[in-house]
Amino acid sequence: MNAGDAARWLLMVAVMPVWIVAGLADWWCHRRTGIERTSGLPENLFHWLLFAEMGAALLAVGLLEINAAVLLVVFAAFLAHEATTFVELRATRCRGARCAPSSRWSTASWRSCR
Repeated sequence: MNAGDAARWLLMVAVMPVWIVAGLADWWCHRRTGIERTSGLPENLFHWLLFAEMGAALLAVGLLEINAAVLLVVFAAFLAHEATTFVELRATRCRGARCAPSSRWSTASWRSCR
């Protein structure tokens, strides 16, 4: 197995599934709390942006040959996703919404929502 195959395997089998599971956990938390009544359109728009950021990484890994440029795209998407999550949690906190511990864990940014 060469370095490109190892990188693709790591991204496809480890990184992306963990990212998807975290997204599903976040969805479940919002579903449980009734996001349509508690947060509305702003929260929905944040989640569409998060989805687009993750989609860029998934498309890069799935369609392109893994090299340094693709790894940079995935890392940039990860940083953008984390920055968007930070802004989202700060905006939620400013609106006075309660941030459940499970939701903080699922977004991987629990520190910003204490």
